[in-house]
This record gives sequence, C-alpha cells and structure tokens, in this order.
Amino acid sequence: MSDVKRTTDEERPVEELWKKPVTKDELKVGWIMVAFFLSCITATTFLQYQEKEDVNQLLKSEMMKLAEQGKPRAIRWAEERHYISFESRNAGFKALAEAGDVDAMYAHGLMLEAAGDVDGAYGWYAKAAAEGQPGALEKILTKKESSNVQ
Repeated sequence: MSDVKRTTDEERPVEELWKKPVTKDELKVGWIMVAFFLSCITATTFLQYQEKEDVNQLLKSEMMKLAEQGKPRAIRWAEERHYISFESRNAGFKALAEAGDVDAMYAHGLMLEAAGDVDGAYGWYAKAAAEGQPGALEKILTKKESSNVQ
C-alpha cells in the first residue's frame, strides 16, 4: 500500500486531466455559467433595443413638432412613416408654398401630380424652378423634352 503514490492534479500531465471524468457538481457549475452568460447577452441586447426605442420615440416627438410647424422635410419624414396623412402633408406643403418656400412649392407640385392634377403641379414646378429648385427645373425640362419628342 505504501508503494502507491498519490498525485495532485497539478502534478499530472495535461493529457490525464482531460481524461478525468466530470462530476455532477462540475457539470452543474458549467451549465450555470452557460446560463449566466446567455442571460447577460440577452439582457444587453434588450437594453440596447430599449435604448434605441427611446431614441426613436424622442426623434418622432421632435420631428412631429417640426412637421406641425410646417417644416417640409419634417412633414415628408412624418408622412413616409405614416404618422400623418397624405392630405395633412399636402395642406402643409400648400401653405408653405403659398408663403414662398421653394422646396414646398416643388413638394406641393409633386403632391398635385400624384393626385392627378398635372396642370396645377406644373404651375408650382414653374414657380419653384424660377427660384432655382433643381427638382422642379428637371420636371419642367423633362416635360418640354417629352413634348418635343411627340
């Protein structure tokens, strides 16, 4: 019995340690560590998502305020996300266009054209193009070009 030498894990070669059977307690600890790691990842992902949602709500709130003030880009942003209706958007652009906002003149023209009022749309395009709005000028030039082709 005295011939048997007991060794600790530190004295054993690494290959022998890998062959050592895993106890139930070690297995439980391993699963607990995996569960903890996964819960940390899930919590982090949720918090990042929640933070993004908070920013989105703040952005929506501020952009809606700007849209209510008649800012063309804010109105367009809100309508694209279905926060305001087509009619509300067009009314905002019309008011701004009548007040002399060049981008609103072009936008109101686009709205009229989409609604089927091509003559009204090109009237607004002409006003906006005269003020240097590139999209409106392109519409006017495209119309002239297509009428010359026919």
